[in-house]
Parts: sequence; C-alpha cells; structure tokens
Amino acid sequence: PELEAFGLNLFPAFAGYLRRVAGFSPAIARHADAIAERALAMVKPHAVCFVAICWLAARRVAYRCRQQGVPVVSYQHGGSYGTHQVVVHDQAEPVHSTYFFTYGSGIQPPAVGLFAERARYVPVGSARLANFRIRSAPQPVQRHRRMKVLWVAEHSARNTNIFQIEDTRRYSLQKRCLQLLIESGALEITYRPHREGMSWDGTTAWLKRVRWSSIRIEAKRPLEAIISSSDLVITDTSSGTAWNEVLTLRKPLLLYCDPEQARLAPPFMDALGRACCWCRSEAELLTAIRRLAAHPKEFLEEARQKDPEEFLRTYVLHHDGPTSVERVTSFLHTVCRHGGSVEEWERMIGNVPGIPRPESRPREERMQQASIAHSAARLETLG
Repeated sequence: PELEAFGLNLFPAFAGYLRRVAGFSPAIARHADAIAERALAMVKPHAVCFVAICWLAARRVAYRCRQQGVPVVSYQHGGSYGTHQVVVHDQAEPVHSTYFFTYGSGIQPPAVGLFAERARYVPVGSARLANFRIRSAPQPVQRHRRMKVLWVAEHSARNTNIFQIEDTRRYSLQKRCLQLLIESGALEITYRPHREGMSWDGTTAWLKRVRWSSIRIEAKRPLEAIISSSDLVITDTSSGTAWNEVLTLRKPLLLYCDPEQARLAPPFMDALGRACCWCRSEAELLTAIRRLAAHPKEFLEEARQKDPEEFLRTYVLHHDGPTSVERVTSFLHTVCRHGGSVEEWERMIGNVPGIPRPESRPREERMQQASIAHSAARLETLG
C-alpha cells in the first residue's frame, strides 16, 4: 500500500497508527454507544449540547441522540467557521448537529463541502466577545508619548500550518516590517507570538537576539489586555478569532492576509475590507508599514476612519437585542423543550426590546451586564 503526498510514500510512517485506529475504533464506538444509550434512558433530555463534536466518542453520542429524536446542539467556538475555507470544519459540529449556534447571520454553511451539513444555523452572537465589548472604552492617544503598536503574529517557523505552506518568507516579512517600525523611533512595539510556539518561533528567537529597547515580546498576558492597552494592532495571523477580538475592542486594525493562502468567503471579504485596513499582498503591507513608520499619528487617524460595526453585527455580536445567553436559553426552552419552530422563536426573540449600546450606559450597569455574561464567556473559552 502507498499513501503519497508531494511525491513521498508516507504509508510506512503511518502504518502503525493506522493499525491502532483500525483495532481500537470499533471498541471505542461500541463503548460510546452503550454510555449514550444509558445516559439518554436515565436523563431523558430535551437536548444534548456539545462544546465540540470532533472526537469519535462525541460523534457516536450525537448519532444516538439523532436516532432517538433528541436535538443535538453545538456552537461556534472560533472566528473561522463559515468565513474561511477550512477542511476540518467540513466534518465538525454542523455535520453532526441539529442546531448550530453562530456568532451572526453572516456565518453560513459552505457552498461546497465534503459532507452534507445537518445543522440549522442559529445566530446568537459571541458571549465572550460581547463581554469584551461591555468592558471596553475608546482611549485617546496622549500627545507626548510614543504610540503603542501591537503585532499579533502568525507562526513563522513551521511548514505545516493550516493556512500557508512555506514559512521562510513569513519570517523574512515579519523581520523586515518590525525593523521598519523600530527605525521609526516614534513607536512602542509589542510582539505577540503564539504562546505554545515560543520555543521554535523564528521571529521570537530573532527578537531575543537583537534585544531592541523599543520592542518587547509578550506571550503571557491575556490578549484582551494587550489589545486594550494598544493604540493600533497589526496582525498577519490568519485567525479570524484574533481579528474579531481587535475589532470588538474598538482598536484600529492593520491586517495582512493573502486571500490566495487563507481562502475567505466573498461576502465576508467585502465586510472585512470595510472594517479594517486590509493588505492583501506583501507589497501592500510593506507600503502601509513604511507610512506608519514615517507618519504614525496620521496613519492612526486614517485607520480610525474604518467602521467595524456592520462587520461585528453580521459576523461577531449579532445585534443589539437580547444577549447571547438570553438567546441560547430562550431557544433551548422554546424550541428544544417545548417543540416550537425556529421561526416561532425568531419572532418571539425579535420582539424583545433592544439593549442600549454599552457606551450609552453608566459604568455600574455595564459592569452588571459583564457579570451576567461571565459564565457564558467561561464556557465559550473552553471551546
């Protein structure tokens, strides 16, 4: 047997793993079936909710639920569902669920997928990012300090990243851009690498060697805190989650994303272009970085002219009605427990008065709302 990739026969390396998969999978499936049948008989649930359905055991439980007519509910736990072409999503939660909670109405099933999707997409918004929004507030740049720039980085030292093939060029691009920013002398730069890749990330190793005084590496503090303390965020990561966090926290975003490497849905591309300064090629990014280094205040003011509100409503926060927690609980009550239709629930939830925008409410009320959303945010972070 052969398993060929890029002209190499990988079968000898995979043979041992394939034997184990073939040997253990049937037993795991039977065990999961037995547990699922016992649990369903004891609990008699109105719905079974999953944080993720990417393991064999979880998929068997979902299958048993569908056999018994129990709704299977899962939720979007990343910024690339329905917006990026990611092969693993073609066999993830929407394929095995009855209902799939999404961040917004713009999150739609792929036009062409490997498997038919069962799930009905239900937009409820992101509880975690709504919590970010409540806590955030625009902060003016002080006149007599250097502008704070955050670089949220893509991996720069491995060849098997899901969105790009060759990494030496990524390392060279990051290095060149950071050098231009450092030479400006007017910027205070924070470089945020992937935390789990610190030991082998090429750009991180380079920065540790050169030890520039105006740039520091920050991999420990929560990303939300670093974004909030920055004036401008630059990112070359292909993670839609990072983009969502920056825009939710009302920070101007300079994005480098080559659509030939990270394939995006056309409507999403249009909305993204209106929400941030999007560079689609290395040449565009270098031009933007040179402008930022030469005229930082002017560049910042221009970046602030971008309006992410439509993007956030469509792809992240849904809209200003009930909170994500309220939407989910009312859906489970109306649709899953009492057998109402999704359309009936949508009419009902659409008649609930909207919640004022966070900036129009007193601080005490915003903090109270943040506390209410805290439990849902913790659950979503686990995903």
